[in-house]
Amino acid sequence: MDNKQQTAVEWLWEIAYNRELTVEDWKQAKEMQKEQSQAYAAFCVACDRKKLPLLEFEGWIKLEGGNK
Repeated sequence: MDNKQQTAVEWLWEIAYNRELTVEDWKQAKEMQKEQSQAYAAFCVACDRKKLPLLEFEGWIKLEGGNK
């Protein structure tokens, strides 16, 4: 991935736009989605425990991209 954090769908769209997709691309996108979902869930639990407001997924992606 580049400097900007991308969702699995955004990454897959970029790959599809630039070249033909392979089975490995689909597998990688599925793994990215799983990892992002787990990280977002952990973020939400931590926010809830600290009584902080939750961010929508897209807002969280933007926040994570800014921390890289």
